[in-house]
Amino acid sequence: MRRFGVLLLLAGLLAGLLPVQGARAQPLSIGPAQLGPPGSGAVAELHLPDGPGPFPAVVLLHGCSGITPNMARWAARLTR
Repeated sequence: MRRFGVLLLLAGLLAGLLPVQGARAQPLSIGPAQLGPPGSGAVAELHLPDGPGPFPAVVLLHGCSGITPNMARWAARLTR
């Protein structure tokens, strides 16, 4: 009986994690209110090279440790 309860619990958890048929995930949207200059602590930072552009785009995503000094160095290097 205990095994049935565990299976029922797992089935309920999985049912909550599986996408609903026809449901679509919302795209990530970051606007000017969440965007800041380097070191601002904003949700997203914009690093631009000197000059008028246009520039190629590079998206630098951090790992589970968050934005580390190494990530900041990479952003500066890629901006140059």
